Amino acid sequence: MKVMAMVSINLPLWRGRYSAGRRQAAAEFRAAEYSYLSGVNAIESELNQRYNALREAHRRQHLNQAILLPRAEEVWETVEAGYRTGISDFQELLEVLRILVQLRLDQVNLETELFRRYADWEQLARPFEYEKSEY
Repeated sequence: MKVMAMVSINLPLWRGRYSAGRRQAAAEFRAAEYSYLSGVNAIESELNQRYNALREAHRRQHLNQAILLPRAEEVWETVEAGYRTGISDFQELLEVLRILVQLRLDQVNLETELFRRYADWEQLARPFEYEKSEY
């Protein structure tokens, strides 16, 4: 009688392929995550830049409206009164009027810029408000 012995060994031949697939999937996930975060950071940076431009436009508009225009109007009233009494000459009156008109024109331009900056900022910020309100 002959007895034959058989030995069976399970070799994990596919384990390496599965491990490589998991590593590749993890790497792709990390790449997608970094890409997403990069996009979020870019949008956040752009939003901050637009907000700072809006704040600067508001500051300049407020400065012109609250300080420069009232002072120019005071100077105009003083020079006009001086012109009526003969203290100021016509050239001085015209120069103050030119400055006053320029400041009023600047005020209109600054208000226009302020509204444009607000629209720029709101255009980028508005989608984030909707996303937050949906959740």
